[in-house]
Amino acid sequence: MTAILKVDTIQDTSGNNIINESSDTITIGASGDTTNIVGTLQNNGSAITGDYVKLATGTVSAQSTVSIDGYYTTDYNMYKLYMMGVHQNATGQDLFVRVNISGSAQSDTSYAFGYRYQGVNSSGANNVGDSGGWTSNAVTITNNMSSSVQYSSILDITIFDPLSTTARKNYTYHNMTNYNNDGGILNQMGGFQYRGNTSAHSGLSFFAGNSQTTTIEHWVLYGLKI
Repeated sequence: MTAILKVDTIQDTSGNNIINESSDTITIGASGDTTNIVGTLQNNGSAITGDYVKLATGTVSAQSTVSIDGYYTTDYNMYKLYMMGVHQNATGQDLFVRVNISGSAQSDTSYAFGYRYQGVNSSGANNVGDSGGWTSNAVTITNNMSSSVQYSSILDITIFDPLSTTARKNYTYHNMTNYNNDGGILNQMGGFQYRGNTSAHSGLSFFAGNSQTTTIEHWVLYGLKI
């Protein structure tokens, strides 16, 4: 036997509307409640996707090379990569990045980059300047890293249309660093381009200078539709 229940409103035992239809709009849940969806929420038979979607997340412990790879899809045109708690096993070394093509880091001298930095050292003196390169084999993305999570760095990288095969790929980045274990703070903003070819990129590889190891307490990658 089947039954049909025809109502406009369903309330809980406290008299709060938990399902309500009004003017062709259905509201589920009461103010202050948590609505838990078990299973897959769909839009007219198709999975619901957004314009800003978390694709991957992870942690890294004392690695010589950190590769974040294989998450780009044709669903998204831009990506945001955030890193927190970035530090190395020794002080004074920079962090570098290379692009990946088909999962492999590109180490040829085809990187062009530039950044501006502003900060202050532990004596209170301003630290301002800029740097860059045109035929580099990697991109300097932070300077003078610390060796403790207490003094770790944060990074924000924007990745533009990495799967394009007709244009060179552009990246912008911003970081905030407490350098050399409380030697000062440094705020850097810059960008880079890989000029070697127009092949699709699959990810990024990070490594520390002087063969140090890198730890990332948390990273997360988001896809953006435009």
